[in-house]
Amino acid sequence: MPASGGTLLQMTATPTTVVFACPKCAAIYRATQYQVPDMRFGTFNCLACHTQVYAWNGLYDFVDWEVGFRAGDADMPVGKKS
Repeated sequence: MPASGGTLLQMTATPTTVVFACPKCAAIYRATQYQVPDMRFGTFNCLACHTQVYAWNGLYDFVDWEVGFRAGDADMPVGKKS
């Protein structure tokens, strides 16, 4: 217990892979979601058509965005966002 008598909160930082689809062109993206101790906010826009894919505000952050493929275009390789 901390010297102040308060409770020590410990957050787990287990990453979760989340998949998103662009609402305009159907490009698929993967991101890693982490729980964080303070409020975070951000947005991610599609690399192909620049439409907002996801916006967040809260105790989670999204990092390591990777582009997948558009629906029906399974031959498009998966690679990291530059």
